This record gives sequence, C-alpha cells and structure tokens, in this order.
Amino acid sequence: MAEFGIPPTLLRLIDRYWTKPRVSYTILRLIRRIFVKVSEQERRVIAAFELNADLKISDATKVTRLRDHSVRYHLSNLIERKLLRYYPCIDYHRLGFNHHGFCASFTPEGRINKREIFAALSNHPEVSWLAETGGEFDVALSVLSSNPLVMSNLLSKLNTKFGECIERKVIYSTTALSLFGAKFIYHPCPPGTPVRWEIEKLQEVPFQIDQLDKQILYSLVNDSYASLRDLGRKLQIPFSTLERRIALLKEANVITATIYLFNTEPLGVSYSKLLVQSRNLSPKFRSEFYEFCRFDPNVTALLETVGNWDYEICIENPNSKDLHRVQDELQKRFPKQIERMINIQIFNEFKISCFPFLETRDGNAKIPGKVISLPNRKLRSVG
Repeated sequence: MAEFGIPPTLLRLIDRYWTKPRVSYTILRLIRRIFVKVSEQERRVIAAFELNADLKISDATKVTRLRDHSVRYHLSNLIERKLLRYYPCIDYHRLGFNHHGFCASFTPEGRINKREIFAALSNHPEVSWLAETGGEFDVALSVLSSNPLVMSNLLSKLNTKFGECIERKVIYSTTALSLFGAKFIYHPCPPGTPVRWEIEKLQEVPFQIDQLDKQILYSLVNDSYASLRDLGRKLQIPFSTLERRIALLKEANVITATIYLFNTEPLGVSYSKLLVQSRNLSPKFRSEFYEFCRFDPNVTALLETVGNWDYEICIENPNSKDLHRVQDELQKRFPKQIERMINIQIFNEFKISCFPFLETRDGNAKIPGKVISLPNRKLRSVG
C-alpha cells in the first residue's frame, strides 16, 4: 500500500496495533484521506476516461481543457499510482454465465466459525466477490455460474460443514448492470455516457471460446499489466495474436466496452450497497429511478435484479452522511413506489475476481482471485 503515498511506518503501526478489522479499516481510511490527494487536473482526466478508456487524446483535450501532453502525463501518473486500471467489460451471459447476489446474517454458531466460513467461501471457484458487511447482514457475495442451482449447493455445503450457520438470507439474480463512474470525484462536471449491459433474451447456446480466450479474459480482468504488449509477454503469446483475439471477442460482443476502474480505496472512500424493493416496476418509475441513479454524484453503479430485491445500488461515499442522503432523497422522490430499503456497509473485501474459474494446464480448477484478505491477516495476492 506504500505506493499510494502512505508512509510505510504508519502502515506497520496499523498492522501491529489495530487487529480488529473494522477498527483498523476506519483508521486506515482516515490516514489515506490525509496522505492521498487527487488534483483538479487529474479529476478532469478521470471524468474523461473513466467510462471510455479508448478515448483519443485529441478528444480528451476538448473535454478536459488541458493540452495533450498534460492529458498524457496525468493519465499515465494515475495508472502508475494504481488509481486507474484499464478494464474490459465482459458480457458473462453471452458465455453462459449468470450473476447471482447473496447477503446473509450469521447464527451465533456461525459467528463463532466466521473466519473459517469466509475462508471456505473465498476458496469456492464460482464466488467472484466476497465481503464482510455491517447493518442487517454479516456477509455479502456474488457468484458467477452456469449452474442455476449454484446458490442452493453452496448453502448446502456450508450447512454440512459448519452446521446451521446462516440465520437470514436474501438471494437475487442480476438482469441488467449500469456503470455510472465515480461522479463524486469530479462533480459538478457532467457525467459520461453510462456503460450498460442487460439480458435481452435467453442465451440458448453460449458463445464458445477456447482455453486461450479464457486465459486472455482472465488475465485482462484479474492480472496487473502495464500495456497489452506487457500482457502478451506474461501470457507468452505474440502481441499480434493477443490483439487479434481481443478484436474478435469485441466483435462477438463478449467484450462490450473498455473502461478505467477508479480505485477509490486509497482516498479513504467508503463503499456501500443499497438494496431496494419496489411496490411496482412501471416503465415511468424504472426510467425515473434510473435517471436519479445516473446523476446522483455518489451512485457509481445500478444493478437491476429479480428475487428478494428489485435493485442493488452501489454507493461510494467520502462522507458518512452521503449514504443517508441518497436514502432520504430516494424516499422523498419515490414515497409510493419504494416498499423497503436496506443499506449494507462494506467493511472488508476478502475476494475480488472478475472471471469464473479457469482450468490450469494440469486440468485442475484454478481458484480465481485478485485479492483475499481474511480477518486479522495481511492482504495476500492469489491467482
């Protein structure tokens, strides 16, 4: 974490003296807010490139009102500081995968075995994201799977291994996803065009990709690389082959867009989710709800779902009051349409993986994962 500008001595003190995850998380967030800064010019560059990574520098100069050499410098600096990361958006439904969300609270027995439960979930190949949460739920996770019974099988395995560990749960499946970007960092600059994906029809026959395509997609979204040439060297394939394969994946709408993921963690920004249950889903309500989320500075993404909830709103809040502000404004604007809302604060993200399991050359399943952080332990890279 020293690359974010925080003195290593402070990080060692945090690791040594604050062992409770929620306490150390709060303190580290405050320290990051002091040491990590984003300039006004960098904010303009983020606004220009976040939702359109392939934007030409000549076009970016018009948006940012900066000279081309300044745009190049600030973009390169943000990438070098690991605040921006090139990221291709993958249509998993096109490949036969479905995205499921799951939130649960633990029983007293489950809280005793919490560490072991998180470790078991982290090692599950189809769990793509896992976090410890606060509020009404203790755990939240996402699953990417082609198996419609994956959630049932997952819960069955947990109960077999740890007994009755889940007290209350909600399960939902994603039908559409809209990315709005971290508007709060460059507000009041106008937001970019949202990146949107939705299930328009049932995928009867998934688009077929070979092992090399899988390796490329896995590395694109999970590995660190300075450029596509650098990625080609890591994969040990010619750059021309990599470039051609990526072009074909884009042509087949497997890769639907390319963006820059903005890493707000070094800035001390909190991450929360808001689950929304509505009384009706009329076209007017859906349109107005979408527009609210698109232009609210703290709403970074919107998931439209089926199941226990109708929407999952992703919120990044530099200030603890921002989450409550979003809730209050939604309640005031849609008092008759919204049945219920639950806010979930994310304390620790134990696993982040953006592609389902990948078979290694020996035929075994590779557990994907960008970061795993179990309670009271240092971050360690996997996958």
